[in-house]
Amino acid sequence: SEKENHPAVEIGYYIIEGKTVYFVKDNGLGFNPEDSEKIFNLFTKLSGDDYKGTGIGLAMVKKIVDKHKGKIWAQSEKGKGSTFYFYV
Repeated sequence: SEKENHPAVEIGYYIIEGKTVYFVKDNGLGFNPEDSEKIFNLFTKLSGDDYKGTGIGLAMVKKIVDKHKGKIWAQSEKGKGSTFYFYV
């Protein structure tokens, strides 16, 4: 969202089937839905060189969630932001 005129991040949670599922939603550049698993790979950076970052952040988050026997996933559409969900 760093290049948006009005960047926004929403954080919240839902209770689904007895689990607290947290979410982080932004209005950033988004990604193609077919890349929803790929974005959690180490050093994967779909945004190219136009944005800061090394491509390790989401990989680290996934590793932490996995260690707590949780699950993380993402939904997005190119140009329409992303929503990341997880539970532990």
